[in-house]
Amino acid sequence: MSIRVRLAAWCVAIFCVLLTTVAFVIYEIHSSVHYHDLDQTLAAVTAHFQSEITSALASGSPLSPSLLASLDMTGPEVVGADLAIYDATGTLIAGEILRGAMPALSDSGGNEHGTESFVTISTPAGRVRVHTMPLVTNGAIAGYIQSRVSLAALDASITRFRVLLLVAIAGGLLVAAVGSLLTATRALRPIADVTETARAIALSRGFGRRLEPNRQHDELGELARTFNEMLGSLDAAYQAQRRFVDDAAHELRAPVTSITGNLDLLKRARDLPVVEREAVLADIHVEAARLGRLVSDLLALARADAGQQIFRTRVELDRVVVDGVREMQPLAGDVDLAIAALGAAVVDGDQDRLKQVVLILVENALRYTPAGGRVQVSLRVQADEAVLTVKDTGMGIASGDLPLIFDRFYRADPARSRVASGSGLGLAIAKWIVEAHNGQIEVESEPGQGAIFHVWLPLLEFPGSHRRRIALRG
Repeated sequence: MSIRVRLAAWCVAIFCVLLTTVAFVIYEIHSSVHYHDLDQTLAAVTAHFQSEITSALASGSPLSPSLLASLDMTGPEVVGADLAIYDATGTLIAGEILRGAMPALSDSGGNEHGTESFVTISTPAGRVRVHTMPLVTNGAIAGYIQSRVSLAALDASITRFRVLLLVAIAGGLLVAAVGSLLTATRALRPIADVTETARAIALSRGFGRRLEPNRQHDELGELARTFNEMLGSLDAAYQAQRRFVDDAAHELRAPVTSITGNLDLLKRARDLPVVEREAVLADIHVEAARLGRLVSDLLALARADAGQQIFRTRVELDRVVVDGVREMQPLAGDVDLAIAALGAAVVDGDQDRLKQVVLILVENALRYTPAGGRVQVSLRVQADEAVLTVKDTGMGIASGDLPLIFDRFYRADPARSRVASGSGLGLAIAKWIVEAHNGQIEVESEPGQGAIFHVWLPLLEFPGSHRRRIALRG
């Protein structure tokens, strides 16, 4: 059963309970009021004629049929009501004999219902309401007087009212069912659009489709807008993934092609001179090392995309910087690589990963700095953060390249990067590592003026203190 039908069914069920309860209460109040009003009027009629007969008996008139005929009939009356008089023994003296209407007497001769009673009896012509009151003279019961009225007209009216309520309930439920179904269909139409769009995307594998904008600012409209935003995010991620795969395939193809070509050369030219053979093997070794680094970088980014958590421990960042710069010294060549400033800083993180950040930034600076240039590394403490800075005097970065510098496989100068055997993944990996440590990395540069990379990392311990810094931990 669909949500639309279930929602409509629940609405109808709730409306049915509500409507039935209201109709029942209305019916009970309506019927009880009408029957109660009839009893009150009937009691007034009985009391009026009781007073007349009691006065006549007090003046010496006997309790007889002629007494009823001599009564003043100008008092209150009920349409269709008639009177009956019984003596003290319950014998009918005047009026019509009505089976079941005779007063019920106690063993002592009195009315067991007290001073008065109401009874309803059934006759072939319908129900009759009977009100009985005793006739008391000189402290003794001389007889009984009854007022009788047929309930046929009132019963028929109540029955018609009951049927009317049942018809109203049935009609109300029908209207509620149709209205609930239409309302549910209209309300859930955006969900049907989302389902249709999702199915079309699944079949076409294209994230270019979008839902029609919903003008209503409700939950379903917000769902449609959120779904469009999700499609945009998925489209961007899908396109980025495609570019990443294409770039990775291109980067992997170059070393594999070089290695394969050199191996084919060795296989064909078995009498190759030793010097040339050594050169070919050296080239294979270089390309194999490049391939290994590329695969390692791709694996690191794959783990980053999978949300792999880093192992955190207490790290003395100043020692990491010193070790990283010392390790990169053999690659500096004619470039002046030095530590300009070094402050003590303790952070919460992965020592190997943080060292990788230092190596990536220094290697990147060396790659783009010509011979005779300088690369300076500094570490300082600023408020509650450690700031790592790598500054070079290289070729710089164009303003249009700055927003893209941390993208995967992006190179500001593809020709020089390829000569330097770069994969275009280093800065992307550095950015992931820094953000995994709840930090931030930025670059500022101008063409021909070199580049400055800044890395901010939250401190674990403040300068001069050994208390742990909990607030900035991830």
